[in-house]
Amino acid sequence: MRILTLAVATLLLSACGPRLSPEQKAEALDAFATVEKVFQHPRCSNCHIPGDQPLQFDNQVPHAMNVVRGPEGKGAPGLPCAACHGEANPPAGYDPQSPPGAPHWQLPPPTRRWPGLGCPPRNCAR
Repeated sequence: MRILTLAVATLLLSACGPRLSPEQKAEALDAFATVEKVFQHPRCSNCHIPGDQPLQFDNQVPHAMNVVRGPEGKGAPGLPCAACHGEANPPAGYDPQSPPGAPHWQLPPPTRRWPGLGCPPRNCAR
């Protein structure tokens, strides 16, 4: 958590705060590299999409059963995301391909897409 906090502080203070040492900047960039790996993992990037059809699995294939964003980002009428994605991950004994869960599962807004944005400097500049 300390490294993540330092990374956020570095990004926020770089334009208007006190100058950081080269060591602090290096630590912050290392921390951001860790966060970047999380953002690029299929668990995140499958839903942070530019279009209306989410992806699934580590190989990022289009979601089965023609699942789409729907008017509110919670799935199409009659097939909401929560029909398969529960409030929590399934117990450890379930099939590893079982739908993951989280409270109030839904797609993020289309403006929060990540795939195709390019390297971290361009992502941060947006």
